[in-house]
Amino acid sequence: MDNGYLWLEVKPSGAETAITIAKPYPGELGVSVGGFTNIVFTTDDMKSTYKDLNVKGVKFIEEPKIQEWGVMQAIFADLDDNRFVLVERD
Repeated sequence: MDNGYLWLEVKPSGAETAITIAKPYPGELGVSVGGFTNIVFTTDDMKSTYKDLNVKGVKFIEEPKIQEWGVMQAIFADLDDNRFVLVERD
């Protein structure tokens, strides 16, 4: 938009739910961009999802590894350094 407001909406084909990520309005105070978002995505196959996203240029902060609590996890960031978690379902 001309005023600098940006957003990204992701909705898988056939899904009823979409995720929208938006930058703060220009001049909005006290809102930070970048950092952990508390948004977790799941995959049934971490190895292939990681490979596919990596080839597409997704910036991974943490490569897939099994965590102390037994879950395979990776962390990635968008262009504004907002961070998201990717976990493999059991």
